[in-house]
Amino acid sequence: MVEFYGYQKCDTSRKVEKYLKEKGIEYKFIDITQNPPSKTILNQLIKKLQILPEDLINKSSSTYRELNLKDKIKELKKDDILKLLVENPKLIKRPVVVDKSKDLYGMGKDVMNLF
Repeated sequence: MVEFYGYQKCDTSRKVEKYLKEKGIEYKFIDITQNPPSKTILNQLIKKLQILPEDLINKSSSTYRELNLKDKIKELKKDDILKLLVENPKLIKRPVVVDKSKDLYGMGKDVMNLF
């Protein structure tokens, strides 16, 4: 089953959720603010999507601005970024979709290309 880490107030999360419903894809909605993806899942995203850890960050989030990460992010190591994301899940670019049985990992609008 697909694990869908989203946020109800996020437009992209709502669009992707609507897409999954229209395609008849079974999923389990997980509120990213209550149960963020683990470091393991975030590491898998980095590996599968061939992205940098900082690419997981939602740079338009208020948390990004509040923590003044624009200047700090380049100095942080991978583990520091992952810890920051787990502790501040609104920083994670969403939605995050994981289907471990099919080894599928996706994030943001690109999730719709997985199915």
